Amino acid sequence: MKQVFRPYKMVEPEIVASSGAKHSLYNVFMTICDEGDEVIVPAPHWVSYPEQIQLADANPVIVPM
Repeated sequence: MKQVFRPYKMVEPEIVASSGAKHSLYNVFMTICDEGDEVIVPAPHWVSYPEQIQLADANPVIVPM
């Protein structure tokens, strides 16, 4: 990539490729959530977000915006 498009130098560990945002969020929840953690979810949200959090043994906390 040209430096024109990126004001900082990208390094390989910062690059993630996935099949979409929902898949990426699922990977994040499974990676960083521990059992009993609370995850803030702004509402409105996709119905799958709280379910993904629960799959990671964490607790979604819905916050109306």
